[in-house]
Amino acid sequence: TFDDARNNLEFVNSKIADRAGERGTFMGNALDSVANSAKSNTWSWLAFAFFVITLTGVVAYIFSSQVAVRKTGFFGGIVAFIACLCFIFLAFRSASIAMADDVAIVTAPSTILSTSPREPKDRDQEAMLLHEGTRVQILDSVRSTSDSISTLWYDVQVDNAHRAWINAAAVKKI
Repeated sequence: TFDDARNNLEFVNSKIADRAGERGTFMGNALDSVANSAKSNTWSWLAFAFFVITLTGVVAYIFSSQVAVRKTGFFGGIVAFIACLCFIFLAFRSASIAMADDVAIVTAPSTILSTSPREPKDRDQEAMLLHEGTRVQILDSVRSTSDSISTLWYDVQVDNAHRAWINAAAVKKI
């Protein structure tokens, strides 16, 4: 049930050692929150419904002989068309969030992020320490070869203030 899932999520989140700071901008986070409040199909059906309302307003404006109905059709059609465009945007944003493959979770018990795509050789090359369960956003990837061993590295953003390289073996894309 949803209560069990919510309790499990709260328990798992309480065990995460690293607390990331703010991610993204206020407006971007607000738009993502609104887009995630419903599925993309729901936003699409709402856009379709408001498109039908827009067409109804246009028909009322064109074919009515009463001034009040014409004004209502005209201004109501404009408002419905703007709402339709907003719902289309939210449908695309919701689908984009659902299909995103740039998020990963640290699966190693602990890992040291590097300032460059290779194992840090000294403390100057260490960026930060992350623990299991921390969420990161993958920005780029590069394959590094040393001693004929090829290793994949991800350029990750932990929050707005922290960006570094992590060995791909230490994270799992979700």
